[in-house]
Amino acid sequence: MNSDLFPGTLEDSTWRPEKCTFAEYTPDMMMECLRAVPYLSIGDSLGEQVYTYIRDELKKAGYGEDVPMRQVWSPSTSVPYFQSDRNGKNQNDFMTQVAEFATISIGAWDIGVHWCGTDEFYDGLKAKVLKYKALLKPGARLALYNIHYIYPDKCGEKSTWCRTCNPIGKVTAYREIVQMVAACTSTGLLDTYPITKEGRNSSIDGLHYRNQVVKPKANIVMNMMCGSDVKGNNKLGLWYPNIECNEAEAKARWRRDPVANVHSEGCPDYANKYGCPNDGGAAAQKYLEHEEEKARQKAAEEAAKAAGVQTNVATNAPQKEEAGTELPLCKKHEDLFPGKLHDFQWVPEKCRLKFYTKQEIAQCLERKPFAAIGDSLGEQLVFALRSGGANVSAKAVWSPSMQWNTLTMSHKTKINLMDYVTKEVEYAILSFGMWDIGVHWCGVEDFYHKLKAKILKYRSMLKPSAEMVLHNLHYINTEKSNMKWVKACNPIGKMRVYREMIQMAAACTGTKMIDTLPLTLEGQEYTHDGVHYDEPVLRPKANILMNMMCGADGEGGDRLEPWVPPMECNEEAAMARWLAVPDANKFSEGCPDFQNEYGCPNDGGAALQRNKDYRANLTRTALEKVDTARRANHTGDSGKEMCRDAGDLYPGEVVDGQWEPRKCSLYFSRVTDYYKCLVAKPLVVIGDSVAEQLYNMFLRKVRAAGAAPTSPMPLKFIPEPTAHFQSEDDSFLSEAKAATLSLGVWDAGVRWCGTDNFYTSMKRKIAFYKERLPEGAPFYLQNIHYVNMERCNGPYCSKCYTRERLAVYREMIEMLAVCTGSHVIDIYNLTLSATTNTQDGVHYGSKVQENKANILLNMMCGRGASNIDHLVPVKPSVSCDDEEASLARWRNDAKANDIEGCPRETKAHKCPEGSLGAQ
Repeated sequence: MNSDLFPGTLEDSTWRPEKCTFAEYTPDMMMECLRAVPYLSIGDSLGEQVYTYIRDELKKAGYGEDVPMRQVWSPSTSVPYFQSDRNGKNQNDFMTQVAEFATISIGAWDIGVHWCGTDEFYDGLKAKVLKYKALLKPGARLALYNIHYIYPDKCGEKSTWCRTCNPIGKVTAYREIVQMVAACTSTGLLDTYPITKEGRNSSIDGLHYRNQVVKPKANIVMNMMCGSDVKGNNKLGLWYPNIECNEAEAKARWRRDPVANVHSEGCPDYANKYGCPNDGGAAAQKYLEHEEEKARQKAAEEAAKAAGVQTNVATNAPQKEEAGTELPLCKKHEDLFPGKLHDFQWVPEKCRLKFYTKQEIAQCLERKPFAAIGDSLGEQLVFALRSGGANVSAKAVWSPSMQWNTLTMSHKTKINLMDYVTKEVEYAILSFGMWDIGVHWCGVEDFYHKLKAKILKYRSMLKPSAEMVLHNLHYINTEKSNMKWVKACNPIGKMRVYREMIQMAAACTGTKMIDTLPLTLEGQEYTHDGVHYDEPVLRPKANILMNMMCGADGEGGDRLEPWVPPMECNEEAAMARWLAVPDANKFSEGCPDFQNEYGCPNDGGAALQRNKDYRANLTRTALEKVDTARRANHTGDSGKEMCRDAGDLYPGEVVDGQWEPRKCSLYFSRVTDYYKCLVAKPLVVIGDSVAEQLYNMFLRKVRAAGAAPTSPMPLKFIPEPTAHFQSEDDSFLSEAKAATLSLGVWDAGVRWCGTDNFYTSMKRKIAFYKERLPEGAPFYLQNIHYVNMERCNGPYCSKCYTRERLAVYREMIEMLAVCTGSHVIDIYNLTLSATTNTQDGVHYGSKVQENKANILLNMMCGRGASNIDHLVPVKPSVSCDDEEASLARWRNDAKANDIEGCPRETKAHKCPEGSLGAQ
């Protein structure tokens, strides 16, 4: 029964009851269950979250949109409609003729903005339950969700109604009401209160939860629908409250409850446009009056804007002092504090700031390209500014500590931004210190002198007209951190010294500052790891920066002046004082001392040696253990046969970073398997940056197996970014026993030269390499994987790709494989299941590369590099007899040959006459 699930613990997105066990549903099991028991979710967004989770899991597993479940949007007892989904589509036929199991989730709105009283909620909920029972077909089961745990303190800053509308006493009373409705209508309850109470850290906004909590809730629903075996056996029973249906007595008790029977103070009383049944139209009238007031305010704002009057960023009314005069504009950084956070904005007490819209941020950055140089605190500012548009002129240069040697490299994409920094940037912020306090600690003297040197270095690199400010360390909330190094590496004494050092470096280099310590102190609850702050703090921080860059008018007028530290440049005295602080002059106890890959200059190489030892141990021992553990799960012990055909790899899912096919068990190769395979079959990897990622993964595995960096590698990479480029490097080809080629991403975009050109160029290129490889060496063509255009961070990706063109290029690669006797490796479904594991929409992270390399290794050398149980590549279902007809079809495909809007620089992207692949 539902009640047997509690007590229990929430571990790794799984609810583990103390008394019993229940089945963990995979997407395949979900689909099998829904085919037998179609599901209907009725009510508010809390129930909708479960519905959405199931739908998304099925979509990721490749089941598409045609899933036998529906959702009906009916979020409160005040809402009159009862049979349409969020989009207004009528679901009456599914409800009355198809659904076998339904859930109702109503109550969160009725406690708050749709509050009409306890009598009204009880009567309205009871009427809705009976209404849906009558509509569902005979035999269909109905479960009523009880209201789960609500965390008012976790509500977002914008959700003031969430904070004010949900006092614990009211939630308790309304949970009782739901139980009484269940008792009086003979309806079973579905109560996940203990799970949500256990899952505090997974709460998004106090009401809604992340998948760590939603997944167990969905799993409970599945077990109620189809049991532990998906066949209907051992179904998890609903909970029927052990109370009598005594409505009159219960209503009288709730009516006397002073918390439950009032519209909570501070809770908006104007949001219920449907009104309340017994208030004489008062609620509906408040809604109408509020809408009229909003219209008047909007008209007043437009008139004020036309007259050039700045409005209060927090209240949308002109800021006034007590005497009735308008507060002055904030001119100096020190005028910003004290103040308060309100509705994603920083509101100073003494002055007013301009609040920048997304469009205004983009306009400011168009005039003043921006760079954040340093660690992830500066990088976060770039992310916040990019909310003004993906292509705004704001970039992050990764140089997180004083020991970091590179000066102009981006973080994860590793793009050199030298030209951007030296030629384009008009405003830069430097953010250093967080790593130097902790895992890269080398002492106060080393930090101070190198910080000064970095400030002067970057100033010399920027254009003479460019401005630069130095960001001081903000508040680190060690109590909120879930990272051990944050708690251990940041004692208060050390933080104070490092903040003072940053101020002294600013004073001694004539650099102005931005210091948001008061802002982060005020918003210390809005951090997920103690160091990085979420949008309620990050957006005001970015807004302060905008006021510094582009002023109160957005065009450089009335700019906010950065902070000038009120201290003299007296380094000698300051250094003596800093050296006397014990906390600042030692590696903090418990702080990891093995992460500094660049070492410290005055420790005799101790830090560098610790890092080398750590990395060697990680690669030779820890990585081997991980691979061994993974391999243990892929030897057939799961009850599934080993994968023999690459066509059986899909559908599947990524579990613990490892691709798990539904139909079979894929062997996960050890690092020693990579070395053994490549020694027997040296591999040449040819192609673009996608190919290079695969090459780097093979190289990492071989090195992890113990191959010395100076020893000859049975592996080579030949860079060829497009089909129209031909490398003349054939030095390794005679030694290679296998080859893989990855091209097409550039050819479908900025280096597009037509479908004919791509196909004929590729065909000649394949022939070029196959002629130089030993006879019989397998040649693997990598098909174009999933390009996640929503994650694009540049114009080439966002403007150059269409699904239709990429599909045509995938077809061409399949035809090329058949007509050249090559094999195809297609990881489209793997990348489709890992769409968030990409920084730029095209290049995927190490987990995807590891799985891709594992698939190729299984094809080349079989299970365990034993040359048995080879994974057989899929043979495309096309015929080379259709080659000419296909070329004509692709040539005439308007969507495949239309690249309007794609930036194609003449020199870089020309298709010259007589070149390989030119018509």
